[in-house]
Parts: sequence; C-alpha cells; structure tokens
Amino acid sequence: MGVFSKKSPLIIDLLIENGLTHSNSSGAFFSSIEEKNKMYDAIKTPKYVKSGLNQETAIEIHKLLNEAIEKNQLFTNSELTLVELAESLEVNPNYLSQVINTFEEKNFYDYINSKRVELFLKLVAIPENKKYTILSLAFDCGFNSKYSFNKHFKKITNQTPSEYLNSLKINFS
Repeated sequence: MGVFSKKSPLIIDLLIENGLTHSNSSGAFFSSIEEKNKMYDAIKTPKYVKSGLNQETAIEIHKLLNEAIEKNQLFTNSELTLVELAESLEVNPNYLSQVINTFEEKNFYDYINSKRVELFLKLVAIPENKKYTILSLAFDCGFNSKYSFNKHFKKITNQTPSEYLNSLKINFS
C-alpha cells in the first residue's frame, strides 16, 4: 500500500506511542493533536495516491533528511537543488519532494530557505558575530542574494531583517 493509504494513521499512531522524534522545535514527531490531524489530512490527499512510496520508506527518508540537514547543514550550499539533495541521501528526487511536502508542509525551496533563516537567527544571537555584516551572515547561511534573503526572511518572520534586529536591539556593522 502507498503512503496515503487508509493504514497510514495507524503508522502515525505507532510513531507517537513509541515516542519517535524528528527535529521540529519541540523535539516531538507531532507537537500537538492539531499537528497530528494535519498529517492525517496530508496522508489522505489525492495528490500522491499513485505514488509508489510506502509509509515506512517515507518515514525513513524524512529521518535521513533531518539528520543530513541538521548534521551537515547542506542548506548552506547556495546552489543546492532537490536532485543534489536526493543524490546525497541516495533517494528518488520525487520521493524526497513528496516527503518534504507531506512532513514539512512546504515545497523544497521554502523548506531549504526556512533552514537558512533558522541558522541566520542563531548566528545573529552570537555576540562575536556582530563584527560581520547582516549580508555576509546571510551568505554564510546559503542565501545567494540580498533580495532572496530579505524576501524569505520576511516571509518566514513577518519582519525585515532590520526590523527583527532592531526589535532585539542588536546592532550590526
């Protein structure tokens, strides 16, 4: 049976009961009943009905993705593509895209850019990094232009980088 079969909620319930985790902010596979219900809805979507990806493989791909992203910070490569990421994980690019869309509820580029913004937020919180410009830190996080950085930062935080830093009273060169 495919990822979006009627058996999928049983797999999700088993994951929750066994405390399996991924790298979301709370450390839990599902941080709430609302998040669990969103996953049920995603699994039922007709978009991937004909996909050959099974439940167990989807979960394993998601685990590999999280480990690679967190450990190796692959998203800092400004030229990273879905195909390159899939090759590094040794998975089918279509399956990886399906996993990102389903588990992260984002497309590949939004997912990668959210990881870049997360890293940027961590970097600006380190006092020693005040000697760098905002843009140089953004480039270190994988953004390849000021426009792209500003666009994705505002999309994710609802603030421009300057507004965010001003709200924290952080001054950069």
